[in-house]
Amino acid sequence: MHTLYLMHWQGEQREVRGPLATFVSTNICQFDPFYSQFDPKGATLYAKLPESNGTYTIELKSPNGELIKTINGTTSNGVIKVNWDLIDDRGRAYTNDSFESVFHVTLPDSGRTQTQKGQ
Repeated sequence: MHTLYLMHWQGEQREVRGPLATFVSTNICQFDPFYSQFDPKGATLYAKLPESNGTYTIELKSPNGELIKTINGTTSNGVIKVNWDLIDDRGRAYTNDSFESVFHVTLPDSGRTQTQKGQ
């Protein structure tokens, strides 16, 4: 039996007991729950990548699937961090209380590509 102490994302320490097991995740994006909320001023779209260089397209959709905004970009530090001012592709303010994000990411150094739904 092993005891492992983990730091929770809110800074709390958690104790976990039991046998250790290997877990492999092939996800390209790692999302942070801190960025899963937005307010009338805007939203921050955030994801960590396993490699420094990445290209991405983020599709923002209404809860019924209507495309609101498309954001394209690159990163050279392994972090996607985009501030969205809640203005859609037609120049209108987005006023709904929720939206969905879909991240299309390519890692040019390894050639890996993946589409993931954000938080």
